[in-house]
Parts: sequence; C-alpha cells; structure tokens
Amino acid sequence: MRINITDEAFRELNKIDIKNIRIIYHGQGCGGPVLSMTAGLPDLEEETIILDDFSFSLMKELIDKYKIVDIDYSSADGFSVDADNSGGCIRCNGCWLNTIYTNLQP
Repeated sequence: MRINITDEAFRELNKIDIKNIRIIYHGQGCGGPVLSMTAGLPDLEEETIILDDFSFSLMKELIDKYKIVDIDYSSADGFSVDADNSGGCIRCNGCWLNTIYTNLQP
C-alpha cells in the first residue's frame, strides 16, 4: 500500500506536530470505504507505514485490500482520507456515514 499526502495536508500535519496517526475504517459508503484519521498509537490488529516523519497505522485488511490511500486537507473541511480514489461517502442525505471528515487536535 502507498500513502499519498498532498502538500496542503503535509503542511497541516507538520503544524499540529502529531507524528503517530491512525487511519480508521468506518465501513462502506455508497462510494466506497469511509476513512478518517485520529492521533494515537496502533492497535494490535494494525500495521504501521512510515512516511517521512509520520507513522500511519491502519488495519491489516485495509493494507491488503487497497493499493493507495490519499490524504488531503482543505481549510473548509479539514483532513480527508480516501482509498483507491473511491470517494468513500459521497455525502448523500440517506447515508448515516455522510460528512465523516477528520479533525486532528493536538
């Protein structure tokens, strides 16, 4: 698995100075997997991918299932996490998973 971080997301991660990040799976949305991030050390069921100064931990099943995880940041929505460019949740009104975005706080 490869983790891609946009320049904007990389700058924001460096600002908040959190180095241990967990990528959390919230289930399948209508557009694919719904993922978010939180600060913290890995669980026993998770594996860690090191990228620059950051440690990203995620479930082993996600590493096996998806080839790419993209992490982006926008000032309007905060961090977003997407697997294999699937879009995850497309924010329809009928899904309980809508608008799951990441808010990392130090």
